[in-house]
Amino acid sequence: MKIAVISDIHSNHHALKAVLKEIDQEEIDAIVCTGDIVGYLTNPNEVIDLIRQQHILAIQGNHDQYISTLETLNENEFEALELGQIQESASALYTNYVIDDAKRNYLKNLPKRIEITINQFKILFVHGSPRAIDEYMREDSENLEEILNVVDHNVVVSGHTHIPFWKEIGGKHAINAGSVGKPKHGNSNATYIIIHIFDDVLNVEIKEVEYEVARMRQDILNNKYIPNELVQSIDPKSS
Repeated sequence: MKIAVISDIHSNHHALKAVLKEIDQEEIDAIVCTGDIVGYLTNPNEVIDLIRQQHILAIQGNHDQYISTLETLNENEFEALELGQIQESASALYTNYVIDDAKRNYLKNLPKRIEITINQFKILFVHGSPRAIDEYMREDSENLEEILNVVDHNVVVSGHTHIPFWKEIGGKHAINAGSVGKPKHGNSNATYIIIHIFDDVLNVEIKEVEYEVARMRQDILNNKYIPNELVQSIDPKSS
């Protein structure tokens, strides 16, 4: 069994397309997205469409949750907002304005967790942690074992930190898929993971994918509602 896990796309459709193209070559049995499909960057509609077209199992991230709670903005209401107000909202106001009600309802109805069992492995997919959608599960967290022990699953797969890892503690596996659209591992490559399960053995591959960062950078610069500072968040080496 091979499961690809993607996370924290944050409206970066250039990165998502590149990752899905690579996954397509991997003979994957299923793809799971651990949330934050939208937020920050320029193309929430295209990203939601790709996720749905590919029939990807997705859960709700904290940004998805927040967007799903907002009231629809019409053109007059959006244009009446101060530009600085729009830019400082992690693109929530922009995202809410450009997506339609069907996409907002899609985000609203995403589950907060997915549970599957494969052989001896009881796998829980969450965005932040089993305890909270916005709690960080970091590889070096002092409370990582405590978090793992709040559930009876022996594999917990999360996102939210934007940094991929795989760590085993006391027979339980903590796995993070990193980030497709806004990685924090030190370079601009998108990350995702592949979980391999064969009989009673679990293994995790952390994958990096190059994509057209220059096009994403230009999309940011061309969109006045997206702060230019976000260029550095997709490309840490940019000046």
